[in-house]
Amino acid sequence: MDRALTSRFDTLSTLSPNRYRHRSSLTITRRFAPAIVCAKRSPIDGVSDELNLIASQNLDQAPARRRARSAFVDLQLQLDHCLFKKAPIGIRTEEWYERNSKGEEIFCKSWLPKIGDEIKAAVCFCHGYGSTCTFFFDGIAKQIAGSGYGVYAIDHPGFGLSDGLHGHIPSFDDLAENAIDQFTKMKGRPELRNLPRFLLGQSMGGAVALKIHLKEPQAWDGLILAAPMCKISEDVKPPPLVLKALILMSTLFPKAKLFPKRDLSEFFFRDPSKRKLCEYDVICYDDQTRLKTAVELLNATRDIEMQVDKVSLPLLILHGDADKVTDPTVSKFLHEHAISQDKALKLYPGGYHCILEGDTDENIFTVINDIVAWLDARVAPKSGLKHRQRKPYIRKLYGRNSEKRCSRTLSNYFCYPKIPNVPWSGAKTRPYDLNDESMDIVVIQILEYNGSAVVAMVGKNCFAIASDRRLGVQLQTIATDFQRISKIHDHLFIGLSGLATDVQTLYQRLVFRHKLYQLREERDMKPETFASLVSAILYEKRFGPFLCQPVIAGLGDDNKPFICTMDSIGAKELAKDFVVSGTASESLYGACEAMYKPDMEAEELFETISQALLSSVDRDCLSGWGGHVYVVTPNEVKERILKGRMD
Repeated sequence: MDRALTSRFDTLSTLSPNRYRHRSSLTITRRFAPAIVCAKRSPIDGVSDELNLIASQNLDQAPARRRARSAFVDLQLQLDHCLFKKAPIGIRTEEWYERNSKGEEIFCKSWLPKIGDEIKAAVCFCHGYGSTCTFFFDGIAKQIAGSGYGVYAIDHPGFGLSDGLHGHIPSFDDLAENAIDQFTKMKGRPELRNLPRFLLGQSMGGAVALKIHLKEPQAWDGLILAAPMCKISEDVKPPPLVLKALILMSTLFPKAKLFPKRDLSEFFFRDPSKRKLCEYDVICYDDQTRLKTAVELLNATRDIEMQVDKVSLPLLILHGDADKVTDPTVSKFLHEHAISQDKALKLYPGGYHCILEGDTDENIFTVINDIVAWLDARVAPKSGLKHRQRKPYIRKLYGRNSEKRCSRTLSNYFCYPKIPNVPWSGAKTRPYDLNDESMDIVVIQILEYNGSAVVAMVGKNCFAIASDRRLGVQLQTIATDFQRISKIHDHLFIGLSGLATDVQTLYQRLVFRHKLYQLREERDMKPETFASLVSAILYEKRFGPFLCQPVIAGLGDDNKPFICTMDSIGAKELAKDFVVSGTASESLYGACEAMYKPDMEAEELFETISQALLSSVDRDCLSGWGGHVYVVTPNEVKERILKGRMD
């Protein structure tokens, strides 16, 4: 038994019966808990007493871990490990901190090829339990970056240099959500624009990577898992009865280090000399597992085990066949049941858990070379066209028939081939070559996928807002009564053009935020305030934006009309006459410019906005089927339905 824990028991046993009887159970818990969370690190051979003193300090909080890492960072480069000794020269590294949604500082690091080398793709790494991206993975990342890839990694909250109680995972889902948020920011960096993005996860990081994929199935181009924690081996679990008791105790003492600990170092590293180097990774969490952390890991593996049939990305699984920490048979199960059409499983004979850093030098580089070869095969040019390369000439589906040079990449559009002399209905299934200049490419922006037309116009102490009623999927009409304009309160309306699903999602979020404002402030939101709220919500999601463009209209102080529109990331455009959005915006601008005049009364305003809307949607094949008009004055709201062309 730990010496500190024994001393606490001795202290309690020497209390007099009377004193013990009058102490509450809560008081005993407070005296008992500190003994549970204290642990002392063994001295590291070959380093100074000063460094040993730093390493032996309490590293539960991030500032202490950061000081320890700073003290040992130079020593790491001198270690006798192939990843450090044979690191490529000229790799560019960057370290920074990002604040997550909970206000925690998350450590981020990148490794880029040397100056002048083109970046082939981005690889985002999720580290394993207790680990960090600053020690062994630093050498792994340099090897991958030396092959032309941009490598990005974070330390999960509670691990490495990120904020949070050391080794504590309050929620595995929150861990995955944090990784999604940070990787989304990284994918938006200029050097990664239009490049393929791959996830790399090791051990527990493999479970995090799988969770990320299951939460956003279409956001990545491939998934690499090294000894993934899809299921914890029965050899390292406590007996079932003990496990049930610990799960129950985790609700009372979530941060307590009571989960039974076994010395698993011999199961992690096959090479004893590399196992010895682990003690220099001073910010690695190697104490007893906290109760809540253990329960979250067990629940996460059960959840992933039930959803392996939803894994659809191109998949590479790497596992040592002698791994006794995470079960290789579960990797086989994942490989067999994943629905991905592009999947591979590599089992390394005699390999332990840490095949990327704990095996022989030859085997380590074999695994890394397998990763690089798999990546190269999936970013290599196909038919002479690089991934997401720009097509010189494209033709929009709607509007003028002339071909235009487009500055956007094909990845931002839905693309279909239009083969000469072949009907449109058959073109989708025909094989085609994007390098064939005789072939026309029909391109549709995502914002134009459903079609829309929204306009707001100002009158004398009143405003009008109108939209079309068609919901389509490109040229196919799905519904003729789609609601694009919504009332926030009697003097405030919003119209949303763009992707119909995002329109509904954003509207629900805005209604929730406005009701919350009403409860707190006991008043309705002013139009200017509401516009700022919409802008903030859109900008918050700028790396994965809502694909819609709002038009806001309302009556403010002294019944003064307010109108504005904004793009999908919240950049506002204020106006004193009219604003438009949607696929018919070009024709709406022309019609409104011709028909608008200042200080119109309500009825004249209705006639003007109705004529502008109907004449504009007649010139746009993706919107139409009548219109929906609201005219709002200080005293009333008039709602009218317009009948237009039904074709």
